Amino acid sequence: MRYREHRKYVEGDFFPYLGIRLVPVSNYVIDFDDPVWEWDRILRSFSENKWTRLVSGSDMVVSGSSFTIDYWTQRMRGELTTAFVPTSFSCDLYRQKIRLPTGEKPHVLWIGSPSTSKHVDWLFEVDVSLIYAFNWHLIGYSGKIVEGDTVCIHPWSREAEERYGNLCSVAISPLMDTDESTRFKCGFKIVQYLALGLPVVANPFGANLIWKDAIGVQMCQPQEFKYFLKNSLTKLTPSEEIIRYFRSNISHEVVLPELRKKLENVWN
Repeated sequence: MRYREHRKYVEGDFFPYLGIRLVPVSNYVIDFDDPVWEWDRILRSFSENKWTRLVSGSDMVVSGSSFTIDYWTQRMRGELTTAFVPTSFSCDLYRQKIRLPTGEKPHVLWIGSPSTSKHVDWLFEVDVSLIYAFNWHLIGYSGKIVEGDTVCIHPWSREAEERYGNLCSVAISPLMDTDESTRFKCGFKIVQYLALGLPVVANPFGANLIWKDAIGVQMCQPQEFKYFLKNSLTKLTPSEEIIRYFRSNISHEVVLPELRKKLENVWN
């Protein structure tokens, strides 16, 4: 948790580990990025009352997850001011390259971590032929798949995201439909893909649903990924349109002024 006293703004990521005395007694807003109250049973028993007191005493709950907002609204029986604020970053984080359609086999991007690699493994278990049908760039991956003719695994870095993102023509965001915790995430990887100007193929589950209506995002079942990826160069939204959508709807330059207005409405 980072407590910015001059703004009275609490980011709740690590709150359960800290004492309640570190939280202001009044006039504060809490920002949830992850479902920390849904972690393991021991942590829940330790932190549940803290979370309830923190949320009930806040002026507003901010989140990039509509599921998180719904969860706490129901928990507080509707007596809660909330604001959906999409996860965002600056327009200039990536140097974007416009991609033109080609006849080459699509290069497909996935960005993640060791803990989220299970979602890629799950997708490939649903349809193992995906591995050989496309050229894959897996950043931050640490799962069951090994490097080969069609699979390149890269250590995570922002530079790797930009470099290999600009080599790819489409990105994927598979989420296991048995992992309920993904409902409380913010869909950050889809935001990254859109910032890179990449069309996205995702299954309609969990945090992916936050971006189901976004320009450039196609929803399908895991068994359909091959079809949507094969048609990615001609059927999905052009990169320049996706980049415009990101800049106009998700970037810091748009989101932060809107958040400031919401905070001013609460505190004035």
